[in-house]
Amino acid sequence: MPKTSRSPRPRTRRPQADDRLHYRELTGLWLQWLQRPEYMPLDRWLRKHNTKGSALRQQPALAQAMFQAQRYLQLACALEHQQRQDSELSDAQWQQWDQQWQPSHVEQLDAAHLWHWVQQRCQENWRWPDGFRHYEQRAEIFRQFRDASQRPLSAQWLLWHGIRPSWLSALRQRQEYSHWSDAQLTHWLTQQSEAAPLWLRVNPIANSAQLDQQTIYNELLQEKISVQRRGEHLCAHGGRGIGIGMTNLYKAGVIEIQDLASQHIVAAIKPQAGEKIWDACAGAGGKTLAMASQMNNKGAIIATDLHDYKLAELKRRAKRGQLLNIRSFVWEGNDVLKLPKEIARQQGFDKVLIDAPCSSSGTWRRNPDARWRFNEHDSQELIALQQRLLHLASQSVRPGGELFYATCSWQVEENEQQIAQFLQQNEGWQLLQQTMLGAPEHDADTMFVAQLKRL
Repeated sequence: MPKTSRSPRPRTRRPQADDRLHYRELTGLWLQWLQRPEYMPLDRWLRKHNTKGSALRQQPALAQAMFQAQRYLQLACALEHQQRQDSELSDAQWQQWDQQWQPSHVEQLDAAHLWHWVQQRCQENWRWPDGFRHYEQRAEIFRQFRDASQRPLSAQWLLWHGIRPSWLSALRQRQEYSHWSDAQLTHWLTQQSEAAPLWLRVNPIANSAQLDQQTIYNELLQEKISVQRRGEHLCAHGGRGIGIGMTNLYKAGVIEIQDLASQHIVAAIKPQAGEKIWDACAGAGGKTLAMASQMNNKGAIIATDLHDYKLAELKRRAKRGQLLNIRSFVWEGNDVLKLPKEIARQQGFDKVLIDAPCSSSGTWRRNPDARWRFNEHDSQELIALQQRLLHLASQSVRPGGELFYATCSWQVEENEQQIAQFLQQNEGWQLLQQTMLGAPEHDADTMFVAQLKRL
């Protein structure tokens, strides 16, 4: 009997796993976030909950989604409010609504509705729950709001970009002090709708092989880092999970993460080998490390902060970067610093940097939840603290030495007005320069620095 050829059996295609985020996962994480201790920053909360086996560890995209939700928190509330109205609200009505709105109002918003508005604004492809109601109506409300938000600096335009309309008067004041054009102001505002890149800095002390920018760029590409060359600098994209900290160059201390505006503050200080410098509010040491890297391990940097755990991180980073001229200890900012003997012999430090605690309004792109902690009461407390630190730290500058005051805020009252008040109350000082750094000129955070000389 002749053999008959048998046609091959068609292979059954395995269903592809759908790795898109689901509202169930987003909602669960959001409800956990609402139970957080008051004023805990989102980045710290995410680190605390990114444990082995957690949803954040298994799906890193959840962290990025949380940042997007914070960026458009008020917009989601506005869209939900519009859905309940019989007609579209006018610009004046939106301004009135903004005056009454509080960040806590988001707790009254159904979590699935929050994520739906955020999904549309960010054009994400998340999975809806079965039976999600009124999708067509919500999509139409979203289109109407989007179309009505085309006029720059209108209330709806500001809401669309994650900016409270009531902040416009303070932003206009910044525009006036910095001589921004309307185009520069609108550009700065649109920048707040997107995360800033992660700027990198090369540490020449640890870069013993003297790797040039092109070599470093190529090595990062080989380690699957989405890196770009922008002039003399390198930056990485892709959110917070891009893995810079796992690269060989980072582990060897050759590269550090430091925002471009922060690097520009260090450039204004011009640290020199052999100088005695005090970084009064050093935190985890971004500027301390950058200054030390330019001093060739000669001279000394005293780094102080209110929090010992931040200084512990500074020490770890300094060890990785092979920086040997840094000494750190806690300073609570209540009294004038007791000068180390070698500093007292020259009647004070050559340079003192006060990177003052501030509203962090210049870091909204990186920390969007900070904008919802931005209020008048807290600002006044910070302003009093800034002036006290400025007054105390200034007494540790030697005659002929320089004092640098910096913030990561765009508020005039935290910056230029603080300097004006200090000069009015303290004789024997000369203002050399003061300026805003970073955005809108650069794709970075927004920071301020003032340089004063003791006469």
